[in-house]
Amino acid sequence: MIITCNEIMPLIQSALECGQCVKMTVNGYSMLPFIYDNDVVKLEPIRSLPIIGDIVLVKCSEERYVIHRIVGIKEDAIFLRGDAQLNYEGPFTLQNILGKVTKSFHNGHIRVHNRGMWKLVGLIWIKTYRVVPYTKSLIYFPRKCASKIFRLVMGINYRAYREMRTKNKN
Repeated sequence: MIITCNEIMPLIQSALECGQCVKMTVNGYSMLPFIYDNDVVKLEPIRSLPIIGDIVLVKCSEERYVIHRIVGIKEDAIFLRGDAQLNYEGPFTLQNILGKVTKSFHNGHIRVHNRGMWKLVGLIWIKTYRVVPYTKSLIYFPRKCASKIFRLVMGINYRAYREMRTKNKN
């Protein structure tokens, strides 16, 4: 059975307003690498003022809800960003925030997002988000260059080298 967002979100909102915790399956990739598509998240009602680094469920419009991380608070304005995104969303008010993600369940592992290691890593992620999209290329570029330099210096064609090794093993 598939239930649309318009049907289920009012129920989730009313449960959170009554002080109940809610588990729901999320879809989308905006919170990678912390929350994956089809992960289950545990939402708790907002009991205190949210702070930077909290992952919250926000009602953006009548038909759009997002789970994103708080990256800025200025007076009554709250700004959000998905961990896999570069752009901010907002401003939002406290009335737009429906609940706070405290845990996520991914491949049998539980991640506690409101304290401990995952909270710390989330805060570091906020500060380094402009570097993150380039980390893969920063890691692989030196390896690629080193491999090419090695082959040039040694005068070896890698395919020929690999073929020679497989022949010697046989």
